Amino acid sequence: MRTIQLLFYRAQPGDHAINRVVAMLDPPFVHVELRFEDGMASSIFAGEVLFFRPRTFANPHYAIETLP
Repeated sequence: MRTIQLLFYRAQPGDHAINRVVAMLDPPFVHVELRFEDGMASSIFAGEVLFFRPRTFANPHYAIETLP
């Protein structure tokens, strides 16, 4: 069975101001990334372009949901 993971990020005190504002207005998550079975991930950050690259997500501030 194929799966995809949604990785939801919780803002931290030292994060970019936009993340902290989003966390105040609509907590607890401020960002989501998609990770595929092959370890490739995709997302977009403020002021940057869409990426598609390998990611490990070792940061403990991500909540991970796996979808079939």
